Amino acid sequence: MTHKKSNGRSIPYADEDEGPWTEPVTLGVYRINFNGGLPLRKTSDRDSQVLDVLERGRHFEVLETSVKEDRVRARCLVPPPPISQGNSSNGEEKERHRSAGYQNGYISLANAVSGSTGVSPVPLGRSVIKCVTKLW
Repeated sequence: MTHKKSNGRSIPYADEDEGPWTEPVTLGVYRINFNGGLPLRKTSDRDSQVLDVLERGRHFEVLETSVKEDRVRARCLVPPPPISQGNSSNGEEKERHRSAGYQNGYISLANAVSGSTGVSPVPLGRSVIKCVTKLW
């Protein structure tokens, strides 16, 4: 095994590259805080097809993370947007949202160099799951 010298000590070479290195990112539910929203892309490449733009306040679940170039990329699962309870009495619009289903894709969680991020984790016990249909 090849070694390199550091302060007169011999240290084995690691198989990792030069970085950038980041702190570990916890899997789980996150909320988008960035005012302009974040693009949901088809693959982890930053120039891949944009599937949707997730608006501020939307929640998503991080399933897997990786560092690509200077970004921490996350494969995520995004629930359909909530059904508006406001002035909309249009049953057709509510049904469209309900049938939209879950999306999956990739977003940038953080800049691996500066550490800046447009999301924040949702603590366990803080997310509410609502069921539209009767389960039993």
